[in-house]
Amino acid sequence: MLVKIYYSLWAIAAVAAVMVFATGNFTMLGAVVFGFIAFSLTFMGMISVLPDWAAHPAAPKPAPVEPAAEPAQAFSKAESYPVLKSA
Repeated sequence: MLVKIYYSLWAIAAVAAVMVFATGNFTMLGAVVFGFIAFSLTFMGMISVLPDWAAHPAAPKPAPVEPAAEPAQAFSKAESYPVLKSA
């Protein structure tokens, strides 16, 4: 949505500049005003439109894992950590 508004504002500013230039009223003061407009539109693009373009959608959440049918057997410490027995 912001991208459409952003492009529309640039188009309106460009059409207004062309109309002012075509009528012969494009003075140095008018050039400064259109420069400020272009400067502000550039920063508007950086602040509101660029993050919209550059952001990635959220990663899908993984499906819940169902528990195993049989519970795992509990091992004793002796089985988990074999101890070498001396003779």
